[in-house]
Amino acid sequence: MNNKDKENKIEKRPIWKSYLKLMFKAKLPYFLILLCIIFQLLYSKLQFLFPGYSQQILAGDISKPVIYGAIAVIIGRTILDGIIRVTSKITNFKIDKGFRKLVWNKLLHSPISLFDKEKPNELVSRTAADTANISMIFSYIIPSTIGMLYFTYTTIQELFSYNWSLGAIQLAYIPIYLGLTIWYGSWQYKTNKKVQEKLSKLTQFLSELLGNMPLIKAFANEKKEEKRGRDIVDGFYKASLVRSLIDWAEVPVSGVLSLIQSVIVIISGIYLVSRDIITIDIWIAYFLYVDMLYGVLNTFVYMYLDVKRSQGATSRISELLDGEEEEYNGIKVIEKIDENLAFENVSFGYGEKQVLSNISFNVPYGKTTAIVGESGGGKTTILSLIQRFYKPNSGEIKFGNTSINELNLKEWRNVFSYVSQDSPLLSGTIKENIIYGVNREVSEEELIEVSKVANLLEVVDAFPNKFETQVGESGSRLSGGQRQRIAIARALLRDSQVLLLDEPTTNLDNQSEKTIQEAMDNLLKDRTTIVIAHDLSTIKDANQIVVIDSGEVKGIGTHDELLKNNEVYKLLVNGCTQGLIGRNI
Repeated sequence: MNNKDKENKIEKRPIWKSYLKLMFKAKLPYFLILLCIIFQLLYSKLQFLFPGYSQQILAGDISKPVIYGAIAVIIGRTILDGIIRVTSKITNFKIDKGFRKLVWNKLLHSPISLFDKEKPNELVSRTAADTANISMIFSYIIPSTIGMLYFTYTTIQELFSYNWSLGAIQLAYIPIYLGLTIWYGSWQYKTNKKVQEKLSKLTQFLSELLGNMPLIKAFANEKKEEKRGRDIVDGFYKASLVRSLIDWAEVPVSGVLSLIQSVIVIISGIYLVSRDIITIDIWIAYFLYVDMLYGVLNTFVYMYLDVKRSQGATSRISELLDGEEEEYNGIKVIEKIDENLAFENVSFGYGEKQVLSNISFNVPYGKTTAIVGESGGGKTTILSLIQRFYKPNSGEIKFGNTSINELNLKEWRNVFSYVSQDSPLLSGTIKENIIYGVNREVSEEELIEVSKVANLLEVVDAFPNKFETQVGESGSRLSGGQRQRIAIARALLRDSQVLLLDEPTTNLDNQSEKTIQEAMDNLLKDRTTIVIAHDLSTIKDANQIVVIDSGEVKGIGTHDELLKNNEVYKLLVNGCTQGLIGRNI
């Protein structure tokens, strides 16, 4: 299902369903929301009182209680309006903060499969923009709607007290007015949404092609891209033109509806006054009440459209919060580390794509196990399954005699240190990246020691700020080899008993690869190691090698044993030594 289909599906759902679900999931500041509602009701009450005072003044009553009452209502509305604005803002910020914390906490505890499906920028949008939309609903629109409903009810009730026909006329016209304005508003909303979709498509198109201009020119594809660009610009133009026409129609539509309302007030007023059913002052009060009532109803329509606009945001957040979480509280604690790790008939696939098929092998404690095979054969997936980023579709992974799924997840992941080919770093200093994941105080002496072993100290010393050097976003200020050495230093400092190494020397030049390999040799001492590597020297020295081909185990043994007896391994080694597929072994 594409994004457009998802949005259409969301809009067909009951509009308040997602909001109600979120109310019970989030810790909303109910006291502040209640204050907002009370202030809105008080404001509506003051609004309601003003036409009554106006009527008394027009009837000739200029006594102090009436004059002071009218002045008090005006001042009270002004003060209360300011209080409502401040209270709504504070409530909005608190709700926004609560929802962002809730979403962030959910993201942290969600399985890796969520991040496989969702793009990072979409998850950022949920944490930032979507939560802001929801906050506005709970802090402003819901309290305002309650105040408006109260004002509408009391106004109609007052009109009935003047004369039943006055109330009945407005009671009959309100549904027509609301129905037409909501219909027009929904029409306007759909056209605005279409323009936004076209603009998004245009922005995406320009961003992609401007970043790939050398590719377009290299293949002499200007004509084709010119046509694509022209079609996208034309689509945006047509959608914008339709929106502008519909926006233009807003004034005539609202004007006609207001004119009908005024005509109803004038004709009904003239008729009732001429027959002495009501007095002139009541007619004027009637006019003031109706004018205020339709001003409130018009605001209600705009708030309804705001709710419609935020419906997608609330549904997305609601779906995220309903999603599954990783199971941290395993039944069993890890009593000892000196156990073997065993794959028993494990199969796994990403959706319909099968990656591993019924694989079985043991990882002996304190030994080095190398996993080799062609790219895409499932090697990295094995490491992901060990860390419980995913669950096998069938089969079991055991640590000793215990299924790893029965172990406390945090304890289990603390057993490992992981060094990947990408060596991801966080923005911050070299020191902060080395000690990341180490839950204790780290001395300067320890930092220097692990940096020496990881061949990192010479890199650190070359920077003016030493360990306090900023690495940039994702380590952008450092080379690949420097990032790898930081990752190795982090693994050394973490001092885990089991190492997971995913092609840690890939994408490095020869000099960097040699330096990293020396650091790797230091890291591997006296630890259980599972390594995916293309480097033949690492593979040759492994205690055992597991050969994976097309998601199946095709052989297990030492380098010499497999070189004699395993055809798949022979092909990999021959390719490596001849420089043909050296990165795939």
